[in-house]
Amino acid sequence: MTTTGRLTTGVTVSSTMLEAAGITAGSGTSSGTLPPGTSIPDPSDAAIIWWVPEYVLATDPDTAFAFTAHQDDADAQGNPFATAELTLSLRKLPTPSGGEAMLAAVSDGGDPGGGVREPDPTYRDLPLSSAAAVLSLPYRDSGGNLQALTFPGQVTTSGDGLVVTVKGLLGSTVILAYTALTATGDISVELDCAYPGLPGKGRTHVDYLVPPALAADDPGVGAQPSLLNGNRTTFAIGLKYASPSYTPRYTVTAGGATATITSAAQLKNFDVRQSEYFEVTALGDIASKYPSFRALYLGSVSGTALAVPAAYGTIRGRDGCAQECDAVLDAGASGGCTFQLSFDLGPVVDPVDLERLRADLAAAPLVRGRWTYLTMPSLVDTRSPLAFSSPLVDHVVFTGGVAPQTFALTASIGDGGDGLPAIVKANLVLKQLCSPVTEPLVGRFALRLDEAHEETIPATVVLNLRTTAGSDGDIAVDVTDPAAPVVRNAMPRTGLRLTGFAARTGGVLTTTALDTVLAPGETAKLAPPPDTDAIFVRRTLAVPNPLPPGALTDYVTVNTETVQAAHHVIGLNATGVDFARAKLKEIAVAVTLTGLPDLAVPVLHLAPGAQAASTQVDIPILYGLTEVAAALAITLVSSEPGTADRRVSLTHDFGEHPIRVLTRGELGLPG
Repeated sequence: MTTTGRLTTGVTVSSTMLEAAGITAGSGTSSGTLPPGTSIPDPSDAAIIWWVPEYVLATDPDTAFAFTAHQDDADAQGNPFATAELTLSLRKLPTPSGGEAMLAAVSDGGDPGGGVREPDPTYRDLPLSSAAAVLSLPYRDSGGNLQALTFPGQVTTSGDGLVVTVKGLLGSTVILAYTALTATGDISVELDCAYPGLPGKGRTHVDYLVPPALAADDPGVGAQPSLLNGNRTTFAIGLKYASPSYTPRYTVTAGGATATITSAAQLKNFDVRQSEYFEVTALGDIASKYPSFRALYLGSVSGTALAVPAAYGTIRGRDGCAQECDAVLDAGASGGCTFQLSFDLGPVVDPVDLERLRADLAAAPLVRGRWTYLTMPSLVDTRSPLAFSSPLVDHVVFTGGVAPQTFALTASIGDGGDGLPAIVKANLVLKQLCSPVTEPLVGRFALRLDEAHEETIPATVVLNLRTTAGSDGDIAVDVTDPAAPVVRNAMPRTGLRLTGFAARTGGVLTTTALDTVLAPGETAKLAPPPDTDAIFVRRTLAVPNPLPPGALTDYVTVNTETVQAAHHVIGLNATGVDFARAKLKEIAVAVTLTGLPDLAVPVLHLAPGAQAASTQVDIPILYGLTEVAAALAITLVSSEPGTADRRVSLTHDFGEHPIRVLTRGELGLPG
């Protein structure tokens, strides 16, 4: 393609004439009879000076910039055939204000060096008659010679500036243009401007009559109305549009699907299944600046920003904590049952971190001039394996949640090959959920940003009452009095600890530390600075340590409609006791369950050769899931005639450890 977009020009005005008329040429890579920055005194009005506008590449971010590729067809070999359109803008430099002594003197007909200065004239932009552009792409031919492809462009006005649109990119030149813009910088655009004759009083079209004195010096010019020539300026684009902030502006569309172009290979293969999301690095290290987040991704097409949380936890809200334990009859085990634990998971996010990230993203050059929406992922990447830290859990499933940005975890617990009944394992898992001491239950799954996203984005789940996810429903904030907003604990059965809040005033966040525990329904007043326009409250569950007996159901909903009772093992182990040395014939243990004193538990007998014993009792599911505390009345029967039996009292929670190990020390036996 060799079309240059060159304009038809009128009469050429010589440099001698320009100098004699007091015309000053401006700087820049330009050619023509009226270079940008040229000033021309009006021959009819000394108070006016006409100015030839100067243009430069737009200041970043160039909101008009776009590189849009389309697959319209295939070539003769069946390869995808692309077309592309490039749009960029030019900014007009300010028009001077005020005259110059030389111009004033010339307009007076006096000596530029010593004429009488009249009041400063008014500068006016010379009106543009027409403009065109040419895009140039250098390349090496098969012989290694430097050549250039040129493509005509259309020029339109936009405010004070110009917008250049090039539509003639086809086939391999689409890749050449993309590579030049993002990798080599070997690309330029030439702007060709033409101007009418000089405007004069009472004339709508310029009739710039060359002064007779100049006409006499230049026999090629007579005192005729003539059209002043224009100018041609070349702008080296270089790698201006290679910065990450412009990445979303490179798109490829095929079959109705649009994706961000991230490499030239994508254009060669015409892969429209490329994800629109790319990781944002312009804000620095996300995890360091906003600790409750791990990474940030921006959708180049939708403008959606997805912040990846550092952890997910059980959602707390106006209905309590979204975690349940369901007892289900196990048809494969006689009298047994399985337990299904269900957790609604949400992002464990500091609301102050979220607001700071939102504000910083909105101010970043990356999104300047674009609509953006900050949210969090909602898709599970089913291609990645799941993990859960507890060996007591048989099967784990992660799925998308009912609400956006949430997920669901379901864990099954049954009678396994480890010899522990399901109810014991469920009890241990629930205790770990509540414990401030033991390692929390941890799960891992992967997130997907959209259906075309290939990168694995890990997500961590922490199941512990001290790591939960807030929601719009766990607190209520009353701002009737802006100077003293009231925060109410909206949770029905559990306390909340307010650890601090941030007040936003004129876009600035001011944080205040708190340590206030609110019982259900209780309120607290905050004291933000004057003119605060938003409040962000930091809070977490207020969990007693240790958790009182029976308090588990304040945090976990236990459903036992299908199974009212379950088998529970009560076991004793005295293998560490030397019966002969201790002169014992037998150890008899009567077990009384503290919460079920009327439940009959068979007496367990331990003797030489049978130093372990166990029994099964049917206990209510709810009791078995909270604690199976028991009092042990132990009778030590002597093997020596005439020696009285000795009694020892101990306690034990069979829900936590179904087998109680008896030691010599606690029985008062010799070592």
